[in-house]
Amino acid sequence: MRMNEKTTLKLSRVLSTNASGHEVLNYVNITSVNPEVADADMLAIGQALGDLQSLPLHAVGRIDSSDLAE
Repeated sequence: MRMNEKTTLKLSRVLSTNASGHEVLNYVNITSVNPEVADADMLAIGQALGDLQSLPLHAVGRIDSSDLAE
């Protein structure tokens, strides 16, 4: 049985590019998201929030965690 379910929305933003040409990323984690939100809805929310950011959005992620018990 799952207990203490937690969901986090993770926005990865491009902060800069290093000398090697690789993107340097910056992360924004939004906690206390309802775990029942569908993946498609989470993506749409992440993209909408990304549009409000001053840095370009690199990716939208979802992190689900919970404790397991009998």
